Amino acid sequence: AVGKVISGEGVYSLRRAFQEAGAKAVLSTLWPTSDDGALYVMKEFYRLYLNKVAPQSALRNAQLQCIASEQYAHPYYWANFVMIGIDRHFTEHRRTKTIIKLQTNFCFYIAVTIGLLAVITIMYCIWRIYRITASRRRPRRNRY
Repeated sequence: AVGKVISGEGVYSLRRAFQEAGAKAVLSTLWPTSDDGALYVMKEFYRLYLNKVAPQSALRNAQLQCIASEQYAHPYYWANFVMIGIDRHFTEHRRTKTIIKLQTNFCFYIAVTIGLLAVITIMYCIWRIYRITASRRRPRRNRY
């Protein structure tokens, strides 16, 4: 893994940051690779992963596809990819649904608050206009 080595802590890298942030699995590389080789591996990986194959199995099968191809058979193209984390397909999207629900509720409450403020402002303006016109209609008394 590419990153800064800290004594007693190991390598600080982007992979570690994702895992500390709560990622269940992280796919990273051990060394720089060619764009074409990475593209080939990632296309195969996501094709398998999106067809309900577990992440580590999808990576292994993508690497086997690279070995089977003539163009990307050399380990330089496929051996640097490593998957660290849980080996199961992540079908749960609870967090995403919760965020969307909170945003929907938040927007609803903002709209209701703006509506109530508009109604209160209109009623206040009507009351002020009524007071001003009512005070002009009343005859003034002479105090003498």
